[in-house]
Amino acid sequence: MHNEFSVFLLNEIKTKEYTAIKLSGDASAREYFRIFADNKQYILCCDSCNDNFNRFILAQQFLSSAGLMVPEIYGIDRSELYILQEDLGDKSLEYGESNYHDAIDIALSFTRIPQPDRDNFLFQWSFDHEKLQTEIEMSHEYFVRRYLKNDIGEPEEETFEILIKEILAIPYVLVHRDFHSRNIHDVDGAKKIIDFQDARLGPLPYDLVSLLEDPYLPIDNIKREHHIQYFYKNYADQYTYEEFYYWYQLTAVQRLYKILGSFTYLYFEKGKDSYLQYISTAIKRLQYYTGELAEKDVRFKILVDFINGVTSED
Repeated sequence: MHNEFSVFLLNEIKTKEYTAIKLSGDASAREYFRIFADNKQYILCCDSCNDNFNRFILAQQFLSSAGLMVPEIYGIDRSELYILQEDLGDKSLEYGESNYHDAIDIALSFTRIPQPDRDNFLFQWSFDHEKLQTEIEMSHEYFVRRYLKNDIGEPEEETFEILIKEILAIPYVLVHRDFHSRNIHDVDGAKKIIDFQDARLGPLPYDLVSLLEDPYLPIDNIKREHHIQYFYKNYADQYTYEEFYYWYQLTAVQRLYKILGSFTYLYFEKGKDSYLQYISTAIKRLQYYTGELAEKDVRFKILVDFINGVTSED
């Protein structure tokens, strides 16, 4: 029994008899426990950051009120940063049936949430220039310099700046921000999402890219094209498909490069080497989309040469 949260659980589930099993952590500093009590199961989240704790609660309330399928919250301890919530089980999209249309429907639901009040906290965060630049610089440092022991020159820096400016010209909608297979769970035939506390305004195809370019669950190009068309026909057909796919390509390059930075950051700073196995998949997809962009816009040829050059021995 974990005495540190036994009083909280006693208040919430009205029993001292429970079993707590620590779950393998995600990429965050939060700790999760599966709680078994009175033939029921719960998830206990123990946070370490007050801002993240509050943001999760507010995001859950907002998204739930907007009709999104998120875990129910049963209890909160604001002083200890505990959240007792619904247990969605272990059948994520990564391990369960890969019904992508259901998952894409969730991404579409995010895009359709209106922005009635810019003071709403979810709409105060954005993939603005600063955020995009910060993510790219993290990948420069951890993926290129520290992991690959290479470097990046001024022409490449300038081309990444072009990428950022092109992304900022894409229509922005509310996005989950980390919409990959491990954050989408199948619960009695319905898809529910977790890890949504970083939701923010972002480029229209961002969540679609996060799903279809997920290194944890790669899919073939034929299926990917089908799923892109599905999203396009159900939301974005006020634009040309060529226009929408260009936005997808831009977003994919940024997202995949960011993923490589995240995986290597977790390795160097957190000692988590389990993410390294997915690097080769992310590199291949990044090479694919930089190549496609270069065929459309010669300015991105620099990124093709850069990515192919620094990863030639990976």
